[in-house]
Amino acid sequence: MRAASLALALLAPAPTAAEGLEPLAPLPRLDKGACAVTVWSRSEARGPILLIAGAPPVARIRRDGRLKLLPRSGAPAGEGHQVFRGMGLRLDLELELKPGLVLRSPAPPEGVLTVTDAKGGSTLIPVTALPRCG
Repeated sequence: MRAASLALALLAPAPTAAEGLEPLAPLPRLDKGACAVTVWSRSEARGPILLIAGAPPVARIRRDGRLKLLPRSGAPAGEGHQVFRGMGLRLDLELELKPGLVLRSPAPPEGVLTVTDAKGGSTLIPVTALPRCG
């Protein structure tokens, strides 16, 4: 993960509903054997703000009162970095992954979600991610 992105996200003001970011609730049930990654903002306790599921992966967010599904843009951009695009948005999710972290550690991966709109405006959000399976 880029240290500069993480530092900016930690210093950035927390996103608000006025910026169009809303919690995903309720989360969809997963089919037996299906897995997903649920992402929460570390700045606000408003519930999960991103869900990544499916094959190929699709990001689910709620913005401006609407549920938006954004497909992953190509292969992962690097270890712990995924890019999703669609509906005038780009999501860059960068997570700090360590071998065995998700399976053996009680601390889930942390990172930064960057939401960029069609006009080029960006919001950096410090996040925590947790995989789950049905």
